[in-house]
Amino acid sequence: MARYLTFKMALPVLSLFLLIPFSGCKKSEAPSAPPPQVQVIAVEQRDVPVYGEVVGTVQADVNATISAQVSGYLLSRDYTEGMPVTNGQVLFQIDSRTYKAALDQAEAKVAKTKMDVERYTPLAQTQAISQQELDDAIQSNAAAVAGAEEARLNYEFCTIRSPVDGVAGLAQAQVGNLLGPGTGSLTTVEAVDPIRVYFSVSQQLLTRLMEQKVAAGGAVGVEKGSSIPLQLTLATGTVYPQSGTIRFADNQVDVRPAPSAWSANFPIPTGCWCPACLSVCGRELASTKTRCWCRNGRWRSCRAAR
Repeated sequence: MARYLTFKMALPVLSLFLLIPFSGCKKSEAPSAPPPQVQVIAVEQRDVPVYGEVVGTVQADVNATISAQVSGYLLSRDYTEGMPVTNGQVLFQIDSRTYKAALDQAEAKVAKTKMDVERYTPLAQTQAISQQELDDAIQSNAAAVAGAEEARLNYEFCTIRSPVDGVAGLAQAQVGNLLGPGTGSLTTVEAVDPIRVYFSVSQQLLTRLMEQKVAAGGAVGVEKGSSIPLQLTLATGTVYPQSGTIRFADNQVDVRPAPSAWSANFPIPTGCWCPACLSVCGRELASTKTRCWCRNGRWRSCRAAR
């Protein structure tokens, strides 16, 4: 009797275990993926230029250092720092009273010696005085003229002017300072039209250029104003709209893997430029056939397909 009861009680438990595995066998259907988006672009074959890119440094065409040529106290600064100035514009004014007095004295001496020469000349002709006295008077007059010219230059040096058209820099001297030839730079004036770009060309690129020039019937060398097109890419990645010309190409290449020094000019019609900026100078070297060209794409995006 006890065995029968134990068996009967175990049946519901067994049936429960058998129902559990079959309860989760129903699979859910996966959602269908949307169709892929494909962009269609027309592709054609065309010639594109091959560029050689090198890093260069932008500098002003003229960077004039303004210094005092005479000693004296600075009375005024007559320009605005960072603003354009013209050739001959007054930048600084040094106290000129001492030099004006020296100039007046020198000019008076010139007048005196000139009168001596005029007075001695007829006397020497009549032998009233010796020819030596007339020669001494002439020599004194010439020395007086030279001294007056020196005094005039010193007086004019008290007014310091800009030697070129450009942009004036920060003033290194303040009103009331005692200036002189040993004071150093007072400011700088940079001419910004045109600008110079200094860059280096590798031996491989230079050899390639010469080979192409010889193949086209030209002579070996790079002349000033060469027709090689130059393109300037600014630090922001934008391309400068004006093209450049070769200004200078060094006639020597280092025996080490060092490049050859080159210089180019780029016009700045607006006169607005910040010199001493880093840039990339790209030079069009040749034309090559590409495998593909995207009508709406840039040349850089297809350059890897060559």
